[in-house]
Amino acid sequence: MQETGSPRARGRITSVLTTGEVRALLVAVPQPSSLVVRLLYGTGMRLREALRLRVKDVALAHGIILVHAGGNGRGRAVMLPQSLVVPMRRHLTHSRALWEQDRSAGRVGVWMPDALDRGHPHAGATWAWHWVFPADEVSVEADTGAEQRPHLCERQLQRHIREAAAAAGIDKRVCAHSLRHSFATHLLQAGTELRTVQALLGQPHASAATIYTHVLRVAAGATRSPLDALAVREAAPRYEAAAGELIAATAGAGGESTVPGAAGGAAGELIAATAGAVRVSPAFGAAARAPGARTRASEEPEYCVVDAA
Repeated sequence: MQETGSPRARGRITSVLTTGEVRALLVAVPQPSSLVVRLLYGTGMRLREALRLRVKDVALAHGIILVHAGGNGRGRAVMLPQSLVVPMRRHLTHSRALWEQDRSAGRVGVWMPDALDRGHPHAGATWAWHWVFPADEVSVEADTGAEQRPHLCERQLQRHIREAAAAAGIDKRVCAHSLRHSFATHLLQAGTELRTVQALLGQPHASAATIYTHVLRVAAGATRSPLDALAVREAAPRYEAAAGELIAATAGAGGESTVPGAAGGAAGELIAATAGAVRVSPAFGAAARAPGARTRASEEPEYCVVDAA
């Protein structure tokens, strides 16, 4: 009988939030998770990378955070958002209070990687190696029975993010990784080079970051759906006639035209669909300038705007 390996996990595209959704999410996340969530979106770090930060990794004076042994095993430097400098300094005061409490209680230091723990057995008890985001409660080691302070719980952070997304009315599957994807997407939308985004994310290969450019191309309409083209061709004759009917029916004072409430048919549908402003194609420029049809010039010279009441 042939041996079978473990089933491969199916790929799932992580949701990308809009800037408005990110803002609503950040407002809804409770403390102490709020600062972590802001840091995830502000730096593009993975959740585990953020929770495993040590005090020595945060350089407030330089606005830099050092991420060691990220998802690909390589370290990198990311920016510390200026808006988080003061909250981070205040939070480190709370973290130091917990560290001093542990030292007074004689607890062992925080967890250290095996190699470092063997070479520097007392480093875990120093302030430099203390967690940036320590848990308020201590845990007990199963082997030794010693009390040790862990960092914040990943599951708790993920739960707070899901609950905040629901409270903010975000109808997407939102997790901590959504903030990392949103960070990269919003930087690219702002004109940041792909290589810079790639370095901030800690992705050694450009192919790993191309998913964000693909999302941007789709969102920007680089590839147009044939259904949209079909809808334009079908709607054009009806609404071109309606636009001519609308121009002919407009009359008013003060350089702006108002649409009579009696306008109906296709013209009425056009008025309802334009929410107060109808852009008339250049083909109707002559009709718009005809006597009795008062119009207001648009900022775009090739169009004419007819204001609807």
